[in-house]
Amino acid sequence: MYFRRYQILFTMIFMFSYQQVWALDIIMSAPPRESKQQAETLYQPLAKAFTKILGRTVRYVYPDNLIKYQLDMRKGKYDIAFDGPHFASWRIKHLKHELLVKLTGSIKFVTLVRRKDKNVSSLKDLVGKKICSVSPPNLSALTILDSYKNPVRQPILYGIRGGMKNVVSRFYEGACDAAVIRTSYYKKTFTLKQRYKLRVINQSLPLPNQAFTVSQNLSAAEIAKLASAIESGSVKAIIHPIAQRFGGSKAVFLAANTSEYFDQRLLLEGTVLGW
Repeated sequence: MYFRRYQILFTMIFMFSYQQVWALDIIMSAPPRESKQQAETLYQPLAKAFTKILGRTVRYVYPDNLIKYQLDMRKGKYDIAFDGPHFASWRIKHLKHELLVKLTGSIKFVTLVRRKDKNVSSLKDLVGKKICSVSPPNLSALTILDSYKNPVRQPILYGIRGGMKNVVSRFYEGACDAAVIRTSYYKKTFTLKQRYKLRVINQSLPLPNQAFTVSQNLSAAEIAKLASAIESGSVKAIIHPIAQRFGGSKAVFLAANTSEYFDQRLLLEGTVLGW
């Protein structure tokens, strides 16, 4: 009986101690835009490099889905996060994150319609019509919704999972009257023949690119160490696959000012449920 009590007590002490050590880990994450295996291949080397630089365990956590990623982010569970400017801006404002580095370039979107559709020449002509885009909170959806300030005069947003390729496929199938896709995707994948059959009726204003932000669990000195290693030190080559994956072969990560990510959070707040 006494042995059983001691066993239970020892187990509780061990679990508490384990949780305390676990809580000291620096948690890094990003939206689940790849499979778990692909994401771990992409981010685990960076977590290991950060661990070596800081002398503290940096642990990459793969979120099972985008909803979980958003919930955990809002709860402040991530100490290092890499994602779009709207999420980065929200963390800077509400969780007091600091900007670590940003991806070079900007994020822009084009709104496409069929050339033969003569009744649509501007965004106002799409009121009440269907627009295909990646499902919110993707920026393609948020930027087009932000173009319509009157809540009773808006298009019908047809959110599609699976990225820009699926958006284009559904548009070609006739599921919607227009499609919103990233400008870089349009320039890279659309042939001249395809473009001839379409018209660009709107180009969004540029947004700052995706960025890494860090929580107050890291000191100013630690943040400076990481930024230096990313820009010109030991981490530059390790982080390059991430830059390529989201910015192209010439993309790199550079230092940026937190003020650049001041108001992109407004694309989320009041637009997406829960924000």
